[in-house]
Amino acid sequence: MHRDKKRYVFYCKSRAEKKANKELKLRGYESYLPMMLQNRVWSDRIKKIMMPMFSGYIFVFCYDYEIINILQLS
Repeated sequence: MHRDKKRYVFYCKSRAEKKANKELKLRGYESYLPMMLQNRVWSDRIKKIMMPMFSGYIFVFCYDYEIINILQLS
């Protein structure tokens, strides 16, 4: 059986990507969440915030047998 790490894309709740990414990293998984700087406009101000490039998706580099544990988190 070939047991190499592979790249997977996992779906999580929109606007919960940062929290899921932090939890994956705390548990020792190699995760990646591409971010982009975006201007958000409110009635009284403009604020620059970091937003996920792909809303609702996290990229994880893991083994096949770790998928079930990751799915329980996201």
